Amino acid sequence: MVKKIEHDHPLFLSPSDVSGAIQIGIQLVGMENYTLWSRAMQLNLLTKNKLGFIDGSIKRDNFTDELEKKQLDRCNAMVISWIMSNVSKELISEILFQSSAALVWSDLQERFVKDLWDEFDSIIPPPACDCAKSKKYTESMSRQKLL
Repeated sequence: MVKKIEHDHPLFLSPSDVSGAIQIGIQLVGMENYTLWSRAMQLNLLTKNKLGFIDGSIKRDNFTDELEKKQLDRCNAMVISWIMSNVSKELISEILFQSSAALVWSDLQERFVKDLWDEFDSIIPPPACDCAKSKKYTESMSRQKLL
């Protein structure tokens, strides 16, 4: 007997869940629109109950059944295709060969959030002296960047 996946299960794919089904109206081009794109994408994935595929909470190890693992692979591929349909052509090659949507998401986040901090540092460079006040400022900024 085939196990039925209920509509509220994260592995459920409806007939309308096809490649390109999520169009958020914002194409990711780089750090200049990453924050807006990221939030819009998260909201759309939440409505499809697929947010766990990018935040890492849905993992292959969570499933033991072979059919569930195959369905997880299908859902993962679908989420990657939804991301690809909302990024610029220049970014697609970096996404296409990733093994999981969570890796795609973390790579984009690392790339564009790091760029934002690099831009911030170029506008407001950290103090260059070796004094205690400079060290305190550098430690504070490191904590902010970590958060």
